[in-house]
Amino acid sequence: MNFWIDLENSPHVLFFGPIIDEIEARGHETFVTARASGHIIELLQQHQAPFVPVGSIDGLGASQRYLALVSRILALRQVIKGKQFDLAVNHGSRSQIGAAALSRVACITSYDYEFSSKLFVHPLVRRAYIPRILIASNPRTYATSNKFVGYPGLKEHVYLSNFSPNPTILTSLNLDPRHLLVVIRPPATEAHYYNPLSSELMSAVLRRLAPLTWGQCQCVILPRDTKHTERYHMELNGKGPFLVPPNPIDSLSLMSFADVVISGGGTMVREAAVLGIPAFSIFAGATGAIDRYLADRGFLTILHSAAEIDSMPLEKRTRKRRGLECDVNLSSWFADRLITEAEPMTSC
Repeated sequence: MNFWIDLENSPHVLFFGPIIDEIEARGHETFVTARASGHIIELLQQHQAPFVPVGSIDGLGASQRYLALVSRILALRQVIKGKQFDLAVNHGSRSQIGAAALSRVACITSYDYEFSSKLFVHPLVRRAYIPRILIASNPRTYATSNKFVGYPGLKEHVYLSNFSPNPTILTSLNLDPRHLLVVIRPPATEAHYYNPLSSELMSAVLRRLAPLTWGQCQCVILPRDTKHTERYHMELNGKGPFLVPPNPIDSLSLMSFADVVISGGGTMVREAAVLGIPAFSIFAGATGAIDRYLADRGFLTILHSAAEIDSMPLEKRTRKRRGLECDVNLSSWFADRLITEAEPMTSC
């Protein structure tokens, strides 16, 4: 069977990597398209994964993004013209959903944040795979339809269950393991669910950390795209406790050695929860069910104000904390179900 997989955001590279490996190990073929946004292309190149770049939204305003969506739908349709696929698969890629519908390719999506835009998502997909945590939070919406399939754990378990950090990450960045290490992910200012309060909270975080010296604290900022990298590198790199890598790095290995993770988005705090790293969220959009679940169980602290940031504990970890576990091999779980979905060829 032949699978078409589309990647629209940087976390999708890690999420789909093990699933693609599982599918191909069973004798099936995959064709990957990727939006040239964030650090998707650099991550794919680092993983030496074959792909076709299609479209970008970097630097576009909200109104322009709808035009970019339509443009990418048409571009994807042109890229797959003449190809035969048994199933199109994505994680919230509205452009692939649209292109697959126009091309009469059966389509499966997945998502883990219920407040992201669902523009024509549910009507056009055969199935939506979402965490069981999400289904439990709103059974009236999700548990009453066979369109929604719940999976155990978090999507981050797909690539973190057997994760082993690269111990050279600290020396490659000239970081001292004896000192406090804080990893920071700025808010996604260009996301459709962006709330300006997130940027205010980010500024409060920087104000809290700025008086510290490099010997007291090492703060590594991981920008989301080239534009953010240029901005933060110019404003902060080498000043006080701040380090802004000029290129994408092995963020998971870095996080595994961190004492604190502060993020303006969801993926990094979920990764921290799985790795057992104390995590703080400065995401000011609507709080999703998964963040509430993690906060209720002590894996995440959601910060709402500058006063809470000023009182946020910054402590060196003295022992490894247990992370959020999943007793299922999720990459195999997804591969099993996607192969089953692909068997009958029907339209989305």
